[in-house]
Amino acid sequence: MLIRSLIKSDYETIGPYEGTHTVKSVIAQHGAVVVMEQGTYLGVLTADDMLTRPHNLIIDCIATRPGLSPTHSILDTMGLMKQSRVRVLPVYDRESFVGLIHYDDIIEYLSTVIDEQKNIVQTIAHDLKSPISSILGLSSLLRNNLVKQENIELLNYADQACGYATEIINDLLLIPQLEGDQDEKREFEQAEINSIVKECIEHVRVLAASKGIELFEDISNENFYSGIHKSKFKRAVNNILTNAIKFTPANGYIGLSTSQSEHELLIKIKDSGIGIPLSTQPYVFNKLTKAKRTGTDGEKSIGLGLYITKQIIEFHDGQLWFESDEKSGTTFFIKLGKGN
Repeated sequence: MLIRSLIKSDYETIGPYEGTHTVKSVIAQHGAVVVMEQGTYLGVLTADDMLTRPHNLIIDCIATRPGLSPTHSILDTMGLMKQSRVRVLPVYDRESFVGLIHYDDIIEYLSTVIDEQKNIVQTIAHDLKSPISSILGLSSLLRNNLVKQENIELLNYADQACGYATEIINDLLLIPQLEGDQDEKREFEQAEINSIVKECIEHVRVLAASKGIELFEDISNENFYSGIHKSKFKRAVNNILTNAIKFTPANGYIGLSTSQSEHELLIKIKDSGIGIPLSTQPYVFNKLTKAKRTGTDGEKSIGLGLYITKQIIEFHDGQLWFESDEKSGTTFFIKLGKGN
């Protein structure tokens, strides 16, 4: 992205030999003023310049600044501003002064671009859900009229691809809710957490069985109530469980337990899987993390699941962490209070 469209050509000007007291209000309003003499550009004056060079005349307050061209990139411009420790730079086109570029304008522009990209992603994600649902519906109809095993396997692959695409779409649609300013805690309700954890175990039991993985549970018999957003909290626990299944080989095991004190509940999910390499552990909770890997059965990942899980747990004022090595598997911990 180039700075061409961000150049301010409607700048305020002042003569070099005027007193500094005449320009303070102009700088306060516009952020900078251009010093000109008979149509010739001499420099830029900002509030920082006046503070670091407290002289009486404008000409004595001007600092040397590197110049830019309209074809400079935004990234290079921000780098030059950081290096020069200034927030305003002059722009030249064929050695002629054409305007100013402001740091604040760049930030505002980038913020707008990010919001637009988010809206585009959200629109695409919504639009994709319909054709994927149609494909799954057609697949279901065809399955009822199939005889050949190879065709059934092709439909199975189609179902898996649609399921993977649906998972990506659901993740993309959920992220803005978690990162946004929406006051979704109004949807919190008091719920008994141990029973919800049991529901999550049942949700993944078939998936675990399909890989020959045994599930063990040691859920507290005592009730533990906390205010939660039910669907999001279930999503967080299910994400960890499905991740454990993804990275545990056949004939492995996954254990889920809860223990509680008067004010806190600790949920522990331990697997006998392939563990998380030490080199990637710092990045596990990053969005689109480079720590993503293929599962033990070739399951794909886009690196959003644990990022979303951490956002959800922190949304509930809880804590999420893990312990892992490549010999004994991984254990995830969720600590939840009785708040809300």
